[in-house]
Amino acid sequence: MKCKRLQKAVPESFCHACLRDCTFRRHLITQAESNGVEWRDAPCAYECAAGVPEEVSVENNHWLTTTPITPPPLPQRIKNLAGAGKRVIRGLVRDKHIKVTKEVHNTRLDICNSCALFDPDEGVCGDCGCIMVAKAGLAVESCPLGKWKAI
Repeated sequence: MKCKRLQKAVPESFCHACLRDCTFRRHLITQAESNGVEWRDAPCAYECAAGVPEEVSVENNHWLTTTPITPPPLPQRIKNLAGAGKRVIRGLVRDKHIKVTKEVHNTRLDICNSCALFDPDEGVCGDCGCIMVAKAGLAVESCPLGKWKAI
């Protein structure tokens, strides 16, 4: 089946995850947007194959405005934070710059603010659960979606 959001063939289980998991669906939408795919007005092939009318499928694309962003569970967030701490310590030991310039920090935050997974009310990434004003300021950190890299 060809996914309208990704513009490529995907297994049916992938589609079920898209329908069931709002964080995963946001991730797909972010990928689609980064690839220049206009997904909002494209019906989902799986939904239509399951008997959902095209206009309802297109309406389902707009769930993003009504579904709250849910960061990963606390144990995963703690694991992510520990990994960040490890990278900072490794950078200090290797005598690397830990902080980015104000310009890089602002650019990273602008990218986060334009991402479908970013919760602007909490300032948290819906994918990794990190507080982005802190993470974006660290040279050793990168976006979990690959939108900005470690320096």
